[in-house]
Amino acid sequence: MKKIIAMVFITSVVFSTHVLAGDLKVGCVDMPRALNESEAGISAMKSLESEYKKRDEEINTRQEELKKLKEEIDKKSYAWNKETRDKRESEFASNRRMFEVWYNKSGEQLIRVKQETEERIIRGLWAIVEELAARDGYSFVLARSVSGVLYCDPKVDLTDGVIKEHNKRFKSSK
Repeated sequence: MKKIIAMVFITSVVFSTHVLAGDLKVGCVDMPRALNESEAGISAMKSLESEYKKRDEEINTRQEELKKLKEEIDKKSYAWNKETRDKRESEFASNRRMFEVWYNKSGEQLIRVKQETEERIIRGLWAIVEELAARDGYSFVLARSVSGVLYCDPKVDLTDGVIKEHNKRFKSSK
């Protein structure tokens, strides 16, 4: 509780110092929009969509194989001896478990890749925000969607400039 009170006090002092000095300049950035509209973000999403599509195709293929094996067991098991029936049912159970493990791991891997990609892009966006804020003399830059900023005057919205600068750097890094 003491830390919260101290932070509020420090923030108040810093904020009031800028207000009294008359040089308070506040901007805002819509980071999700910058992420989704930047060329790096668009490119990353296309790549991820391609990976999700490949995974979906693999899921369908593996599920179809499991379905065929189950149908074969259901149709022919009455004619098989107990040893053959047990072997095929064990094979089906094993294949189903392997599918479930693969399904979970591949899903987790795609989520991890998506998070790492977004984090990398967002770090680049934040660096640009810091540079633009320092260059243009902003005292504070608020993240529109994160900090609870419900409205930001378009005159102080830095999002378009951040996207433009990030796109320029993304093109030059290719």
